[in-house]
Amino acid sequence: MRANLGGEIAPDEIIGRDRLIERLWRVLERQSLILSVERRMGKTCVIRKMAAYPPENKLIVLRNVEDLGSPLEFVQAVLQDVEQYLSQYKRTAGKAREVLRNLTDFELKGMELGIELPDIAASHWKILLTRTIEDLLEAREGDRLIFFWDEMPHMLRQMDKKEAMEMLDLLRRLRQTYGGLRMVFTGEIF
Repeated sequence: MRANLGGEIAPDEIIGRDRLIERLWRVLERQSLILSVERRMGKTCVIRKMAAYPPENKLIVLRNVEDLGSPLEFVQAVLQDVEQYLSQYKRTAGKAREVLRNLTDFELKGMELGIELPDIAASHWKILLTRTIEDLLEAREGDRLIFFWDEMPHMLRQMDKKEAMEMLDLLRRLRQTYGGLRMVFTGEIF
């Protein structure tokens, strides 16, 4: 075995975290999690291994959100993740699409290059995020939906304080509303 100085490690090559991961899965049965510790301690490795080997009836959506700087960018990323997952089951994020159709003549097309929502959607990001998550919860009723959002503090710092608080408030409200929804936020301590 050789040291990996900052590169990505394949989930099957991550060693020494199994007991921690088992404990985290038990916690996720009851509540969401925040994994926060100094840099280079293995947070991303842990969640990548969890996402690669989830227990039965767990639907995992993993995304590094470090480079997202606004609520709309976050919603675009979540919508893309949900659409990509739902497309495997020949479904789409219909509720989110309906909101967009009502705002404008905007229609989501192919996902190859990612989603770029129209500017008018920026003031409606909360409803878009809510509807996007509802679409996935409904499509996989009975499964526990777990979003793993890596480097969440970086994203929140790029938003203005009001936007960041609104984001956290909405995510809490979604977790409280939907019992099958969990979120794992990771990030370093500053």
